[in-house]
Amino acid sequence: AANPSYYEKFKTALKTNAIFGAVHMSPLQGWLNIPIFVATFIMGMSFSLLKEVTGDLWAPTICHSVNNTIATISLRM
Repeated sequence: AANPSYYEKFKTALKTNAIFGAVHMSPLQGWLNIPIFVATFIMGMSFSLLKEVTGDLWAPTICHSVNNTIATISLRM
């Protein structure tokens, strides 16, 4: 199989992270979903870039876990 071009990888990252942002939205949040979508989309794009730079899925997985841990701890304070 041919190695996908950077353009193809970028298009895939845009589509995947749009879904990533949408999945993190809540029907109860109303207009607050807009910044939630934007923040998770940007975070997902960062994770995609990190995966491309490192060539490894562990780096973005660890970053996602750290983010979730911080969010959970801050909600319990």
